[in-house]
Amino acid sequence: MLKLKIITKNKTVESNLEAKNITIPTPLGPAGILNNHDDMILLLDLGIADVECANNERRKYLIKNGVCKILDNRITLLCDNCETKEEIDIKQAIVDKEKYQKIVEQMNIRSDEYQDAYKKLKEAKLKIMMFEK
Repeated sequence: MLKLKIITKNKTVESNLEAKNITIPTPLGPAGILNNHDDMILLLDLGIADVECANNERRKYLIKNGVCKILDNRITLLCDNCETKEEIDIKQAIVDKEKYQKIVEQMNIRSDEYQDAYKKLKEAKLKIMMFEK
């Protein structure tokens, strides 16, 4: 059984959650972690961490960058930020998605404006995805 800990600079989101498997967002795409996984350190990207708990409950966490440490079936996610479904304002996420979609579609914006808008658009889309089954 895996033991999951999720820590941000402001709070401990989970401290000893028992899980069967965990999927985390990495810069190379989703990475699955099962019991007896090799020990390693992975970078975390903006995305959704999906956890199948020991009691078969599924939990999702919106992760904003960080590091994942896997050591002896103990998984520690050190994140810049982490939000649960209960912490997300879905109405605001929909508004943000529409706002940043319009900015990204503009052809005459600077590269830094585009990158900032694209990142915020991705975050808004992920927040909406947290509410999907």
